[in-house]
Amino acid sequence: MDTILNNLNQSSEIVGSLIVGRDGLVIASNVPEGVNAELIGAMVAGVFTSAESSMEELRQGEVQIVMIEGEKGKVILCDAGAILVVLLDEVKNLGLVRLEVKEAVNKLKELL
Repeated sequence: MDTILNNLNQSSEIVGSLIVGRDGLVIASNVPEGVNAELIGAMVAGVFTSAESSMEELRQGEVQIVMIEGEKGKVILCDAGAILVVLLDEVKNLGLVRLEVKEAVNKLKELL
């Protein structure tokens, strides 16, 4: 799992990534110094669970990607058996990032 995160973080636009269990516990992380991975894990588990409930209620199928956009960056959450969390700075090519994330999700699904 660490190798998958390390490869993902090679993208110039990705600043960190984590694998978080549905319970909010961090399984693996590769985040910059000063970023509290455990706090992120706990928060994103709640966000992802809420998104799943919303999609179920709206009868839109299973959640594949949740993207949160902020003033200084973005966070992508994906279902990979666990939750793959990708932290982004300013993104110039979101399509390329999504392809890289999708590749990582497929690799993680094989492991989890």
